[in-house]
Amino acid sequence: MEGPRWRQVVSLGTRPIERRLCAALPAGVLTPRDLRDSAMARLEHASVMLGTVELDRFVNVAPVWPPLLQVLGSTVHLSWRARRSLLPPIPLTGAKLESGANNG
Repeated sequence: MEGPRWRQVVSLGTRPIERRLCAALPAGVLTPRDLRDSAMARLEHASVMLGTVELDRFVNVAPVWPPLLQVLGSTVHLSWRARRSLLPPIPLTGAKLESGANNG
């Protein structure tokens, strides 16, 4: 199984585990998904808190983060620097994608 359908099956199968994990976390600790959702709910503060964001030679992005990067690119100046073959396969709204031999 490949693609979005596979992700749905995995997501459905991990929900009971995720619920138990969340219940065991100390107060104030968020799962990556909850952290992403919290950040997305506070995007109006992004330009003040983050300013310019540059992802330099950062090529592996867990599936939980692209939705945040997509909306962040429309809120702050976001650039992604990598070799052409390593640029992200995800579309980033408003992001500047830079490639070049000297980028690593």
